[in-house]
Amino acid sequence: MEPLFRMVIFFILVPLSLFGFCTVLNVLFPKRVAKTQNILQQIPGRSFSIGFVNILFFLPIALLLFALGDAATGPLKAIITLPALFLLAILLGLASFGVLSMVNLVGEQLFPNETLLKRTFWGTLLLCLACALPFVGWFLFLPYVLIIGVGAVILGFFQREN
Repeated sequence: MEPLFRMVIFFILVPLSLFGFCTVLNVLFPKRVAKTQNILQQIPGRSFSIGFVNILFFLPIALLLFALGDAATGPLKAIITLPALFLLAILLGLASFGVLSMVNLVGEQLFPNETLLKRTFWGTLLLCLACALPFVGWFLFLPYVLIIGVGAVILGFFQREN
């Protein structure tokens, strides 16, 4: 009974905390989120390819640096681990804005007449449920959302203002 209780708590707390995170990012960075969401709508294929290439390049480098840092001792361990943490933090930041833009896109497509808060809530809930689907959600949909989101954020940094 206890593992079932933990799973229920997990599936309640994760969407709620992700909703809070998405709401705060929507409030703090509205222009960046709108730009990323616009790119997701306009060029999803290019966003996926840019995200795939960047994740395929930077994630193994970060993992390799973590492995080397784990084998090292003393100050060399910190010197090797810090760049790995920096790369991982950059990737997580890009993924955060990408997931938020995907949440907004889902919420806007399904509930166009609702407020931003309600669209964010429903988009977060539906995206969490879709990513929680065993195997398909874990190994196909979640990586797709992360990859396309990272690509859209990267493209947003290099797109000129109109």
